[in-house]
This record gives sequence, structure tokens and C-alpha cells, in this order.
Amino acid sequence: MSDKDFNLVFSTLVETLNNRMHVVDLQQLDDNLSRLTILNTTNSYMGAVTYEEIMMTVNLKACRNVNGEAKIISTVSHETSHLAGYCSIEEKEAEGYDLNTGMQYGWSDLKYNPLYNNWLIEASAEKLSQLDNPDRDKKKDMYREFVKTQDSMTLAVILDDAVEGITIPELNCQGDLNRLFELFDAETDGEKAEIINMLYGYNLVYDANSTNKNLPQAKDFYKEAGVEDREVYRREVCAASALTMAKSFYRTLAGKLKTAEDITLRDLFVMLVLEEADLNRVGVNMMNSSYEYGTKERTDRFVDGYTAIQEAFFELVSEDTGIPSKELYRAFDDFYKAYNYEFTVDTALLSEEEQAFVQDILDTRTAVKPYDNIFTFKK
Repeated sequence: MSDKDFNLVFSTLVETLNNRMHVVDLQQLDDNLSRLTILNTTNSYMGAVTYEEIMMTVNLKACRNVNGEAKIISTVSHETSHLAGYCSIEEKEAEGYDLNTGMQYGWSDLKYNPLYNNWLIEASAEKLSQLDNPDRDKKKDMYREFVKTQDSMTLAVILDDAVEGITIPELNCQGDLNRLFELFDAETDGEKAEIINMLYGYNLVYDANSTNKNLPQAKDFYKEAGVEDREVYRREVCAASALTMAKSFYRTLAGKLKTAEDITLRDLFVMLVLEEADLNRVGVNMMNSSYEYGTKERTDRFVDGYTAIQEAFFELVSEDTGIPSKELYRAFDDFYKAYNYEFTVDTALLSEEEQAFVQDILDTRTAVKPYDNIFTFKK
């Protein structure tokens, strides 16, 4: 590696870590940096970080062939975000787990690992790299579908004040899973289990196996659970995970309704349209990507579950405003039809930064029109 290349890699590593300092465990990071080796490689990967050796490899030639120095920077930024979340070797040995990246924990002696989600690890590193390098072309990112689902989770809790202090991608640079539970307002064991199931559910949806072959893989879960048709199971899991997001969204929206001042019905309707359009992608369309697996029945169950959640929310709004729930539904239906999928995010419920985040979601995704009337609910 030439001095010029080393300076580019090292300066990117330092800048990335500086951006994570408010969330990482500094002692663990110091331990890992003292062991870190950086190598130029010619393997098939653009870049990688290996936990056992604390080694970062970068394929400089391959990166340049893709997009010059910009690809080197984005690759090193991505891998450094992985490094920021690694626990120290001392902690790993003391606690007895085989692998830890941020709030993801893996044990090789388990039949499956619901606390180790490779899709979230990669989504977090990719999203942080995007934020560090805002001019990059996100449509070419390797883990863009993972990032979209993580963005959907962020959208579900974006009205929670806790989101302002730390983002879901940043949470994966630290090891306390309770901070994620706090973000989703999960207090009981059942609520926490639902969040864990949502995260692991998408690990199964994406078949996102760990690169560490000593850890149990998705196929091990299917074997242990006695799953015969993986495609059907993945679609059911996708629907259940999307409903968990919906619960989180309406819970935080209801909380905002109680604390914020001068909220208009338009503010509420804007948020509902945004969430429903996103749920249509992360729920309905992902679970029905093929028409061979009973899509109508599954869609009906999903809509029934979502309708129950929304009905409870509209009852709260009715109690708070004195407007009958039927009138609220009619007003929302009129607003939804007028929206016509040409939408600018402008609501007092979101800060300028949050509006930019949501607008980015709308701009970088293929517009998906919901099935006829499934999101007007009151037929």
C-alpha cells in the first residue's frame, strides 16, 4: 500500500471514528485499535473487517475500478463502523460469547441466535457510511434493501424524542440492547420479545447469514422450528414484523398527540400517509413478492391486524378532539385520495432534519401504490 493510499484509508478511518465517539465504548475501541492491522488485498471483497484478528482489508484496485477514491472512502467508512461496534477480546472471553458487534451477540453452542442479526449489522454500517458520505450514489449500495428496512424502523419511532439523541444505526456501535428497547418503548418482557422477533424476523426474510461459519445460520432455525416451506414462513414473518413497526408508530404518534401543542388533523394525516406508504413496501409487497403463496389470505390478515391498531388510535383522537371517529375516517379518506402519491413532507410534527430524512425515503424508493382501498380501511 502506497503512502498516498495509506493516508486516504487512515484519514477516513479517523474521521469515521470521530463521528461515532458519542456512542462507542472508548476503552473497547482503544483495545481493538491497538491490535488493528490494515492490508491491501486482491480478494473478491471490496473490504472487510475480521473480528478474530482485528484486521481491515481493502481491495484498493477493485474500489477504484468501481468509483475511484470515493469508493475507497465509502468502503473504509463502512468497515470502520463495524470496527467501532466490536467488543474487546477481553470482554468476549470474560462474557463467554463467540461474537459481538454492537448490540448483536452470537453463541456457537446455540441452535439458533435470535440476538445476532447480520442484516442489521450491515444496514447500520451502510447507513452510517451514507451519512458520512452524503454525495454517494445510494442506488448502487450493496446493502440498500437492508438500509430501507432499517429506515422503516426509524420512521416508525421518528416522533419519539429519544430518536433525536441517537439513531438506530448508531445504536449498533454500542452494546446495550436496552437502549433499543427504550427507543421502541418496550418495557415488559413480552414487548421486548416482540422487538427481538422483529429484528430476527428480517434476518430470516433476507436470509442474512453470518459470515462466521461457527455461528448457527438461518437454516438451523428452520430445522429447529420444523419449518417445511421457508418461502411461506418468511412471508408470514414479514407481515408480523411490519405489524410490530405499525404498533410502534401509532404508540409514538399517540404520545406526541398528548405532549405537542397545536397539532392539526393535517399533521396527523401526513404522518399516517407516510407510514402506510412505507408499510405497503415493507409489509404487503415484501411478503407478497410472489403470487404462489396465498397472498390474498395473508394480505387480509395483515390488513385486519393493521386496522385494529389504527381503530384504537382513531378512538384516542376522537376522545381528545371530540370529533366522531367516523368523521375522522372520512376526513382521512378524503385526504388520502387527494394525496395522489405526489407528496411533499411538511408537517410541524417533524423537524427540518426529520423531514429531510423522510423526503429522502420517498425520493430514493420506487413509488409503490397500495392495493385498491386496503389502506382506507372503513369500507
